[in-house]
Amino acid sequence: MKEIRKDKVSYVGEITFEQKESIEKIRKKYGHILSSHAFASLWIWKEKMGLTVHTEEDFFAVKSTLYGKNAWFFPCGAEEKKKAFLKKQMEEENFSLYYMREEDRLFLEEEYPECFCIEKAEESFEYIYKRDALERMEGREFSHLRKELRKLKRKHELYAVSLKDQDYPELLKLFEEKQQPHSRGYAGLEDEGITETVLLHHRELELSGVLIFADGKPAAFAVGFPLTEDTIDGCLERHDRSISGISYYTERAFFRLSDPQFCFMNGEEDLGISGLRMMKKHLGPQKCTEIWRAKKKGGYDERERERSFYRENAGKTACTINGCGNRTGSR
Repeated sequence: MKEIRKDKVSYVGEITFEQKESIEKIRKKYGHILSSHAFASLWIWKEKMGLTVHTEEDFFAVKSTLYGKNAWFFPCGAEEKKKAFLKKQMEEENFSLYYMREEDRLFLEEEYPECFCIEKAEESFEYIYKRDALERMEGREFSHLRKELRKLKRKHELYAVSLKDQDYPELLKLFEEKQQPHSRGYAGLEDEGITETVLLHHRELELSGVLIFADGKPAAFAVGFPLTEDTIDGCLERHDRSISGISYYTERAFFRLSDPQFCFMNGEEDLGISGLRMMKKHLGPQKCTEIWRAKKKGGYDERERERSFYRENAGKTACTINGCGNRTGSR
């Protein structure tokens, strides 16, 4: 059992639905739009990434045993609280930070110049898609997508329907995870068991999604959650691997059938998996949000452990999640 410590203003321990309101309130107040810090993403990946949370008034930070003994997502909240957090952690060994935005990197460098080894975490970049661009599919950047969809529609009769509340339990029967091959992404992150975790808690996670039919039979589904007022996050996809190109159709259909208020979709990260990265790029992202990581200089380098693990598993079959996509993405 993870340590849980509560008082009137702070909480340290397991990520539960009791923390949802406070985490989302802080994240939205400070305009933090990475899927990595959204409550839904944190809750989905808490077991796989070894996540615990430290919350205070106007502040939260997430610890991850996946990345090391003293590894944290860059904190979110009031500036003075972030400074206090960094000051305390600088006194500890093996301090490292993950899922840093550009502004987080600048904040860290200003507070502790020359104290960290900082590098881009390309496997954690988040792919951002624009609704009208993905609907029109115009220009060279969409040439591969147009080709794949034409090829797919020549072989199969396809259509998509929005998921209803009663559909989610049925999806577990249609897409049993034991039939899906799994692989590990960066730092050994893998998605086995995630489908059940997500679908059984679709209400609490505020999910919406689509079910894809090919030749009259269920062939794929995709679900996601509201990330901001104008952005939906695509957190999970499953499909029939025997149908080549179905993932392209599924991703596009998920976005097109989402609430019209969502002008953008966060396709989460590619985990450094080459096939997943290629698919995400072929969908024509408007941009990739750059993510950084940092390791305090001196002491054992946890990132070298991660790189070694990644090199050993990089050649395995790509997973189908989008997230923390996905961890997906990402994570």
